[in-house]
Amino acid sequence: MTRPPETVAGHLAAAAQHLHAARGHRPDDVAAAMTAIQQVARLAQAITLDLAAAAHESDTARQQGAASTQAWIAHTAGISHRDAARDVQLARDLATTAPQTRAAMDRPGMSPDKARVVTSAMGKLPRELDDGDRTVVEADLVAKAQKHSIEDLRLAAKRSVEAMGRDWADRQEAVILDAEEKRAHRQSEFWMRPADADAMVEGGFVLPVLEADSLRSALESHTSPRHDCMNQPAESTDLLDEKPTYRHKLGHAFGDIVRHLPADCYGNHGGVAATLVVTTDFETLKRDVERAGTDSHGTRIDPGTIRRLVCDAGVLPVVLGGDGKVLDVGRQKRLFTTTQRVALAQRDGGCAFPGCDRPPGWTEAHHMRPWAAGGSTDLADGVLLCARHHRIIHHTGWDVRPGPDDRPEFIPPASIDPTCTPRHNDRWRPKQAGDPVVRQAVA
Repeated sequence: MTRPPETVAGHLAAAAQHLHAARGHRPDDVAAAMTAIQQVARLAQAITLDLAAAAHESDTARQQGAASTQAWIAHTAGISHRDAARDVQLARDLATTAPQTRAAMDRPGMSPDKARVVTSAMGKLPRELDDGDRTVVEADLVAKAQKHSIEDLRLAAKRSVEAMGRDWADRQEAVILDAEEKRAHRQSEFWMRPADADAMVEGGFVLPVLEADSLRSALESHTSPRHDCMNQPAESTDLLDEKPTYRHKLGHAFGDIVRHLPADCYGNHGGVAATLVVTTDFETLKRDVERAGTDSHGTRIDPGTIRRLVCDAGVLPVVLGGDGKVLDVGRQKRLFTTTQRVALAQRDGGCAFPGCDRPPGWTEAHHMRPWAAGGSTDLADGVLLCARHHRIIHHTGWDVRPGPDDRPEFIPPASIDPTCTPRHNDRWRPKQAGDPVVRQAVA
C-alpha cells in the first residue's frame, strides 16, 4: 500500500477535532470540519481503489467465495454491480496507465470522477507518444484536475496533448469532436407519451450538443429576467395559483418555441404542411355556446383555447355548422398577411399587453373583434400579443379594443379593477412626426 496507516490515523484525528468544534455551528469551524472530512473521504477513496486493484491482482474475491472482484465489492460496499464494475475498472486503469493520477488521489480537488476523465484521456493518446511524452501529458492533466471543475477538465481532456504543443492538441481535438458529432447523430432520439388524465404529455430527447445549445439559448433568452413576463403582478396577469418555478418557465418557453415553428418548412403531411387541424363549430367561435373541439390527433380542446388558436397561422380551423357539415376550412382572410404583421409590429412594438416587453417575433396577431363574430382582418382590428397574454385575453375576462389614438387599450375585469379603467403598454418608442411636443416650464 502506498499510504501508511499513520497518515490515515492522523487525518482521522484532525477531522474528529474539527467535528467537535463544529458543533457550535460557527461558520469557520464548520468550514474547517468540512475541509478535514473531505480530506478523509479522499483518502478513503484512494485506499479503496488501491485495495480494489490489489484484490483483482490477488484473486481475493474468489478466496472469499465471490464470483468476481466486482461481485465481492458490490456485496461488501452495498453498491450496485454497475458501480462496482466502474470502481474496479478505474482501479485497474490507475494501476496500469495512470500512476501519477493514482498517487494524487488523496490531494485536494481530486475525485474518482476526475480520475476517470484522466484515465480515459490517457487511453486515447496518440500511439506515437513515448513513455516520456505520456508522463508529461499525465502530469499536466493531474495538475488541471486539482485546479479546475470536472466540466472544465472534460474539455481540457479533449486537448490532453496540449502539453506537447498546440498543433498536437488542435489535431487531437478535431478528431475527438468529429467522432463525438457522428456518435451523437447516431444516438439522437425523441419520444412522447400519450396524454395523461390531466391532458399533459410527457416526453424527452437526446440531442447532439450543438443542437441542444441552440435550444438552450432560445429557452434562456425567453426566461431571462429582462424578458420575464411571468414576474408581472399576479393580480393582473397570472393564470397560475402560485409563482412558477424556473422549470415551469422553461416549459412555457418550450411551448412558445413549438408554437412559433414555421409550419411550411417541414414537408407535406397528408396533403397539408406541418399544420395542426382543429375542428370546432360556428356557435363556439361566436361564443354562443361553450363546446370543446378536436384536433387532428384526437385531442379535445376547450372553447377558449380554440378561439385563441383561430388567430394562429400554424393552425387550420375546420368550422362545422349545426348539422355537422363543414362551413369553412381555414379561410385565409382570417389571418393577417406578412405586410400587415410588419405594420402591427411597427405600431405595437411587440406584445401590446400592459407591461409586456416580448418582441414582435414572439407574438401572434389577434383580432380585437373576434373573427367569428365578423371581425375584420385589417390593421385597425389587429393587435400583437405574446402567447401568454393571448391566452389571458381569451381565458380571464380581459378585453382589448382600439383606443382613441388607434393603439390597443386593455380593459381589466372588474375583479382586478372595479372601475375597468383602460390600460396601455408604455413601451418607449422614438417620437414620430406629428407627435405632441411637451415642453418643461422654465422657472
